[in-house]
Amino acid sequence: MAFFFATMSLVDNILNRKINSLFIKIAKQIYKNDMAHDDTQGWRPVRPPLLDYPISTFLFKELIRLFKKAEAENVSDQEIANLFSREVISELEFVYVSLGWSPSELSFEEKLFLLEKLINLSEKAPSEENFEDTFQRLGKEAKKLSDSSKENVLIVGAKIYMDYVKNLYGRLGEDWEKASEGAIKEVLAKKDSIRDPGSWGDTKEDAAIRKLVRNADFRREREKDLAQIAQGVPEVSGIAEGVVSENIIVSFTIPTNPPDADAFITDIDAFKDSPIKDKLENEGVVVVSKTRNGTKVLRKGQKVLVDGTSGLVFDLTL
Repeated sequence: MAFFFATMSLVDNILNRKINSLFIKIAKQIYKNDMAHDDTQGWRPVRPPLLDYPISTFLFKELIRLFKKAEAENVSDQEIANLFSREVISELEFVYVSLGWSPSELSFEEKLFLLEKLINLSEKAPSEENFEDTFQRLGKEAKKLSDSSKENVLIVGAKIYMDYVKNLYGRLGEDWEKASEGAIKEVLAKKDSIRDPGSWGDTKEDAAIRKLVRNADFRREREKDLAQIAQGVPEVSGIAEGVVSENIIVSFTIPTNPPDADAFITDIDAFKDSPIKDKLENEGVVVVSKTRNGTKVLRKGQKVLVDGTSGLVFDLTL
């Protein structure tokens, strides 16, 4: 059902659902990791955002440039995927979230291109046994050097992230050493402007996940130019665009066996009699509940954007 709407939507609806489920997966893992490290206080030698934010713009501008060069040279996605592993792509996807911390130099189109490419490569890349993530490697290297200073952590961390993309530079005949020097220079230039987002404190898991998704989701940039037509309670985070009664279902509540859809908007509790929230999250289906009058306000055939992180519904009808 979702594919019919791609011509009207700025983001293909199948891709939209993949982005929704990816952002929720990342947000859940970030929250889980933070709680496993004493509500962010136990990270050593550095908390992830303090490294991810300084490297993200440089790393992703380079990846966008390299991915586009690969396309121009007719290098297939499968060949590019074989230069990575699923675990490395996952690490890069986690860094992506840090782009939402502050205004980014990357355009909407660049962010979409990058995220679609990462998702496609993840589906094609092989898995890597005994993979050590960034912060395992960073901790070992800092211990070996007996230097956990901010400057050294940023230098080592930048080298680790650039190491993930070394094979791509080599395949495209690019100077990886020079690029790595540029990455280190950029992260060091930002070392005094990095802000610590702090611990979660009393924030509940659902609220923390919505906040992380909201900050990461570049698609919400479009909402500033749209008219709000309904408001409810955010139930399953993400963005969906479509047509009411086609791929956007507006109803009193969600039935036990819901139809295929990109979003559900309900008048009352969405899951009162239907334990399907996890299933919808995994499928990237957006849910806004308790609009009270959604079934009256939203008309059949109306084009809408549904924001599952804020509970807002916007009019897309021209």
